[in-house]
Amino acid sequence: MGFPGATTQVDFGSLEEVIVNGMDGGAGEMSVRMFFDGRRRIIQTRMPPGSSIGEHLQTTGDDVNFVVEGTGTAFCDGKEEPLRPGTCHVCPRGSRHSIANTGATDLVLWTVIVYEVEREGDARHTTDPEENRSIRQGISADELVER
Repeated sequence: MGFPGATTQVDFGSLEEVIVNGMDGGAGEMSVRMFFDGRRRIIQTRMPPGSSIGEHLQTTGDDVNFVVEGTGTAFCDGKEEPLRPGTCHVCPRGSRHSIANTGATDLVLWTVIVYEVEREGDARHTTDPEENRSIRQGISADELVER
């Protein structure tokens, strides 16, 4: 089954690479390519040595980060987790987390965030796109830093 508005294949090479400085108050800059269809976000992130994603509250959905290259450290609700190729760091919605590249080479992550489907009557339900960013299509670099 394909993603709404897309084929079953997402070509990340064709997506715009965005350079983000100080993501969520972290250190350094990193490159990001992102697919977002309003219900799920798939992100390829390349973090140079010494860069980090600052601590932030995961508000939109569970954040699942799969390490492809490099080494680093993740913190989720105060618990430290080493990152290396093949590991997966999961930060549930409502948790606080950060990620740092502590290695000598780039840390490459694939991140998937699946948003909860909001239904009319749910406490979180809104039809106002300014109140519910998860139903908006697309994202700017400024919004990515705020995520």
